[in-house]
Amino acid sequence: MKNESGAEEKIMRIGEMGKLKSKTQKGFIFALVAFILATLLLSFALVVADRQLDAEKQQALYLTADKISGIFSDVAEDAFTRDWRNVTKVNATLNVQEYLPIPDGQDYFMLKYGYFVENYYEPPDVAISFLDLNGTEISLDQMDYYLDVFPFNMTLDYGRHDHHHDGTETYLSCYGYYLDKHGHAKTVSAYGCANYLTGARMDIIINTTFRDNATLASAASCGGHDDWVDGYSGCDAQTTVCLQMNVTITDVNGSVYTSPCHQWDLEGDAKIKIDTRYYDSQNNGRDDNMEIDIGHDQIFNIDMHHDDPNGANINLVLNFNTQDFWVRGAGQLRVRDLNYNNSVTQQLQLGDWTWR
Repeated sequence: MKNESGAEEKIMRIGEMGKLKSKTQKGFIFALVAFILATLLLSFALVVADRQLDAEKQQALYLTADKISGIFSDVAEDAFTRDWRNVTKVNATLNVQEYLPIPDGQDYFMLKYGYFVENYYEPPDVAISFLDLNGTEISLDQMDYYLDVFPFNMTLDYGRHDHHHDGTETYLSCYGYYLDKHGHAKTVSAYGCANYLTGARMDIIINTTFRDNATLASAASCGGHDDWVDGYSGCDAQTTVCLQMNVTITDVNGSVYTSPCHQWDLEGDAKIKIDTRYYDSQNNGRDDNMEIDIGHDQIFNIDMHHDDPNGANINLVLNFNTQDFWVRGAGQLRVRDLNYNNSVTQQLQLGDWTWR
């Protein structure tokens, strides 16, 4: 009996230990499940928080991009503009209104604008820089005046062939002619890109008088060797590049010369020579002249000469065979956000620009 009682107690103890072990295992499993759930919840919370941070960072980057875009557009528009020149593009037409000779002090004017940008306009978390086309930082007054018309490889430039920045000439040519000045490879003719022009107009108002209005009557024909037009070559079946251009010149008294020539063979070397008279500060009459060269080693060139201080207002209208072109200046603008190191660097361009 005693042995049977001990065996029962042993069995009961084993059962109780089994129950305890079962409870312990259940508690461990519960704790493990709770830990896994907590870990998953924490991971989910971290993912949500990380995504929220990414979203906030992305939003900040978008805001930064908008800020950089606005600053770039604002500064680029002002840096592209000169107070002696206005350039507009409407569909397939480029219009350039300018004054020659280029007024004195233009470089100083641009230097002052650059100083204003750096010291007053530039936000503390943004860096604004002007660069040459090689990426070297320059001041705005060191930027050249010329304009490039893409993709036609066409350049509108200023100065004299032998004295750059004299400011008395404006000339339109194709890349390759002014190799020493801009480093353009001489791979195309000086006027071949004129084939992209469907027509042009040149209206000039001189602030002096024609020296001899009687010559206006003899300029009614396009013979090629009168006092107004010399070396004219019209277009025919053998012409490779023909420029359709109307030329009108008006003096300060309202006398008008309208060129009877409208088609110009750019392999020729036509010259429209205008004899003028102006008066100096002592009211002494001075004889001078201006000249328009068309063809030969450019599309055209307007030379005011440097003796006449009165100058001229010039309106150029260039009609192209497509509206898919753009005009770029002789330098670049870089705007960089100092916090996120986002930046845009692009050549100064008329109208829309592309984010890089």
